Amino acid sequence: MFKGKFGKYAVLGVAAGALATFVTISTTARADNKEKDREISRLSAQNTAIDGTAILLPSGVDPGDAGVITIYSNTITIPPRDNTVYVTLSGNGLGFCDGIAVNCQVDGTNCLPGSAGTVLPTGWVVPLGDEFGSDSDFGLSGLNYTFCAPITKGSHTITLNAATEFGDCNTYIEALHVYVDSNRIAPGVDQCGTYANPNPIASPD
Repeated sequence: MFKGKFGKYAVLGVAAGALATFVTISTTARADNKEKDREISRLSAQNTAIDGTAILLPSGVDPGDAGVITIYSNTITIPPRDNTVYVTLSGNGLGFCDGIAVNCQVDGTNCLPGSAGTVLPTGWVVPLGDEFGSDSDFGLSGLNYTFCAPITKGSHTITLNAATEFGDCNTYIEALHVYVDSNRIAPGVDQCGTYANPNPIASPD
């Protein structure tokens, strides 16, 4: 038990120390939470067509048609803290014309609100192609793209669709790897938002 002036000052010192410790812990906790927000969690890592087979994207099926091939579909659980999902595909592609177009959807909604160029439907991009090659062949080449989309916690179905760019011939995907990651980003333009084109011109497509 503290007594007298010394005791009074001692109690005040202990209280001040406790407050300082509390503030330090609270500040550290907030900093830790922000750091955890930025951490990316890998939710899925799968592969296919690594056994000598290829995924056929058949002639006559354009991007956006009913017959596009679903090259990936997986239901995943987004952690409670996270609000942003990243879907990455990495593999090899080859074909005898045009290129390979890919589309990402979360619960049936396009990950990409726009498109690449002017000839593709909304939500589609061409990560591998020979668009101006007069329908010439393109050999085994890298096929890579990452989609980003806002999302909510809980269960969601991630889908990747693919087709030959103009549906003019058969194209193929081999050794496909698909990764699904998530984290938390403050809502706004940084959360898969669009920034101004730094040097705009009409697309040559």
